[in-house]
Amino acid sequence: MRAIATQAFKAYYNMQPLTFAAGEEFVGDAAVYMLRTGAPVEPADDEARQVLAGHQDGEHQEEPTPDEPGGSAPGPAEEEGDDPDGQDQGGPLDINGTISEILAWVGVDEDRALEAHDAEQAKAKPRPTLLSALDAILD
Repeated sequence: MRAIATQAFKAYYNMQPLTFAAGEEFVGDAAVYMLRTGAPVEPADDEARQVLAGHQDGEHQEEPTPDEPGGSAPGPAEEEGDDPDGQDQGGPLDINGTISEILAWVGVDEDRALEAHDAEQAKAKPRPTLLSALDAILD
């Protein structure tokens, strides 16, 4: 299974900010994840087109994450509103949530990254790990 980036984009995945170039090709689990999260990629073969069609029709099969057997990295970040835990990320920021929850809420949205960064910075004890991850999205 293959997918190709249609434009350059930044993504946050597996606790790391990543940059992808237009035309970059992804295979296997990384391609599936990108297709399902709405990253700017297009399917490059029939198998990828079926995954994309099934996802758009409401079918959703959990793909392995890089931390699980069968997972692979690198891959894309979670796009705004798409959370593999099934939680809606369209609500307001919960700055007291876990770093993973906040980064899932942010996705690759720079406005959300700035909002989260400002809110975390205003706390009595801001988390340096979260601030670094948000800075990477804002760069």
